[in-house]
Amino acid sequence: MHAIKPTLKDDAANLLCHDVWRWLSGALLLLTGLGAVSPAVACSIVATPTIQLGTTSSFAIQTADGEAGSGSGGLSCSGLSLALLTSQFIYVRLDSANPLQMTHAATGHSIPFAVSSQQNGVPMGTGAISPNLAGLNLLSLGGTNNEVQMFVQRGGANVAAGVYTGSFNLRWFYATCPLISAVGICIGSWNTSPGITQNCLLGLCTLDQSSLPGSGLSVTVNVTLSVAKDCVNLVAPDVDFGAAALPAQFPVVVQSLQVSCTLTEGYVLKLDMGDHAAAPWRQLQNGSNVLQYNLYQADGVTVWDDASNTVSAVGTGFPQSFTYHARINAVQSPVPAGAYADSVRLIVEF
Repeated sequence: MHAIKPTLKDDAANLLCHDVWRWLSGALLLLTGLGAVSPAVACSIVATPTIQLGTTSSFAIQTADGEAGSGSGGLSCSGLSLALLTSQFIYVRLDSANPLQMTHAATGHSIPFAVSSQQNGVPMGTGAISPNLAGLNLLSLGGTNNEVQMFVQRGGANVAAGVYTGSFNLRWFYATCPLISAVGICIGSWNTSPGITQNCLLGLCTLDQSSLPGSGLSVTVNVTLSVAKDCVNLVAPDVDFGAAALPAQFPVVVQSLQVSCTLTEGYVLKLDMGDHAAAPWRQLQNGSNVLQYNLYQADGVTVWDDASNTVSAVGTGFPQSFTYHARINAVQSPVPAGAYADSVRLIVEF
């Protein structure tokens, strides 16, 4: 019987297979030791981001609003909702000078505003870099492209109606990984903004922490707000002529109407002829009996009505008063005793 002796070729093949198996086993153990990996993450700058704050009454604009709205901050990051761990990095810096302003092109009126990287957060100061937004829970993503949100806080201002526009400059710094382990080692290469470096070995990359946050990428964010004209706070006190035996004995009552209308906005005040009018008089009524009277403009002569004799004004954004005279027709016939009443409506057109 002859012994079978392996050839040198067979030995080499066995050794090669053993080495390959050992390398694959080691690689598997290494990847297993890295822990679970997260889905792909990639960030990029958004072209011409705009935050639309909608339409607001000019009187609401007079009061500051700490939550005026939010929108794209100019950075879009896919996969953020699942993959952002504290081992990844997203920072933002405000490069515009405070206070930020939205301006009306025609009037030059302006509305101050501030921005924050967090909802209900502290307004960002010029040149200050935010905390690592990737470590927050979790950035507040919105829009159609997973755009990182910025939050607008509006100051109060008395302004004309119209469209107000402004802008602010941000600089984004980010380092995100297409496939990252639980211990922060990137399998592949980090997706970084300029100035951030990484160290890679055999396709496994770690960030150079000393290079953070890098030089970043700049973006200009536009802000738009529409201010609507309005008239509010109408005050029309009741008229009380008191008591008298004869029409000629009733006093003339002098009072004021009050209204607030948007700054620079023209408006018209009308008083209708009441419920029982018989031209040219308004009439107070008690059953089938009537007592003639009228309401006159500040001159005490011109009847204030809702047709040709109206009162026009231009709004200031604050209460404005308009004097009127209420007078009983002194030459009408006496009427039976009793309580007489009428209702007149104040109409504001703007």
